[in-house]
Amino acid sequence: MFTTQDTKAIKGLAIILMLYHHLFTFSNRLWEGVTYISPEIHLGNTLAYYIARYGEICVEIFMFLAGYGTYMAMLGEKDVEKALTKKIGNLYQSYWKVFLICVPISIPLGASHFQAEGIIWTFLGVRSDYNHAWWFLGSYVVMLGFFFLDPAGCGS
Repeated sequence: MFTTQDTKAIKGLAIILMLYHHLFTFSNRLWEGVTYISPEIHLGNTLAYYIARYGEICVEIFMFLAGYGTYMAMLGEKDVEKALTKKIGNLYQSYWKVFLICVPISIPLGASHFQAEGIIWTFLGVRSDYNHAWWFLGSYVVMLGFFFLDPAGCGS
């Protein structure tokens, strides 16, 4: 059983891996003339590149911790379905606040090339046409949905 301190430490490691992944995997995103120093270790690739590529495991770490945390939280719930519905509702409320701020701001900035269908699917969290960084929402909601398959099984 993980303690709160254990999960915080694992989340910290996952955050570092995520940052490393996003900062050093995509050298084509660097401004022209900007470089970083890292020892070359294999076939012209640097140590930073390999740590960054394997840092993508942060997604699986976060997914595991989210599932574990949700399971542990549901153990003490009398009405698991109600608690999960509330959790998903709160998630979407937060997501929609960001969505409703970002979309109107992006229109005058020229990011309005998305079709209405893509914006609707993104608003629902099914696809991430509008902002590819939001791809994780759908996967997370599906994971939470698995708890509905046998809500009485949580802890029994």
